[in-house]
Amino acid sequence: MQAAAILAGNEVRPAGKRLGQPIVGFEHMSKAEKDELYRVFSVANDWRESHVYPMRSVRQSVIARMRTLGCNGMTAGRVKRMAAIRRKLSTTPIHLDQIQDIAGCRAILDNMDGVRKLVASISGEFPHNIRRQSPYIDAERRWLPQSPLCAGLRKGRATAC
Repeated sequence: MQAAAILAGNEVRPAGKRLGQPIVGFEHMSKAEKDELYRVFSVANDWRESHVYPMRSVRQSVIARMRTLGCNGMTAGRVKRMAAIRRKLSTTPIHLDQIQDIAGCRAILDNMDGVRKLVASISGEFPHNIRRQSPYIDAERRWLPQSPLCAGLRKGRATAC
């Protein structure tokens, strides 16, 4: 992680600025321009990869907590693809070192009781810092199809749609 901190001040922001710009005529670029573009992508990929270890650590902590609580379910983790990063940089005023969803993990549990137990447990004591929490599971789902099977999700029960 120390390498990422060194990159942050010196190279990540300028690399992100260049990533947000269109790349046109690569085949007609000079060797120096191509080398600079390779360097930009190398810095951006190093920045992405610096988020893999923390994401895996959080995921493993969630898995361990699920086992301790007896929650049935699964977890998944992912690192944002470079194309999505470039799209975000080109459409928003955000800098590469400010993107908050470069890596993430989620827990998919069998029922809402397990979800609530896991959230309460993580909120109480967890080996990672939680900066912000969004209680979106309590909000009504407007995007769910109107069917009897989905009614259970709208009312807080875990039902397959």
